Amino acid sequence: MISIDRFEDKYAILDKDGVIVCVEKYALPDNAREGDVLLIDEHGNFVIAEDETSEWRGSLMDRLHTLCSEGDDESADSDINEES
Repeated sequence: MISIDRFEDKYAILDKDGVIVCVEKYALPDNAREGDVLLIDEHGNFVIAEDETSEWRGSLMDRLHTLCSEGDDESADSDINEES
C-alpha cells in the first residue's frame, strides 16, 4: 500500500509498505491530502484510492480511540494510587 505520510516543501513523503519515498507534489492529484491511499494507474500516474483511503482513515481513528482509552485507564489508575 502507498499512503501519503506528509508534505514537506515541494515534496510528498509517501509510505510504501513501510519504506519512505519522496516524490514531487506535482506528481500527485491536486486534491491529494495527508493520509490518502494511492494507486498507480495504467499510465503510471498516482490516483487516490477513495475506498481504501476511507477504510485506512477509519482504522487510524479506531487505533487512536484505543490509544486514548488506554491512556485514560492508566491516568485513572495513577489517580487512585496517588489518593492512597
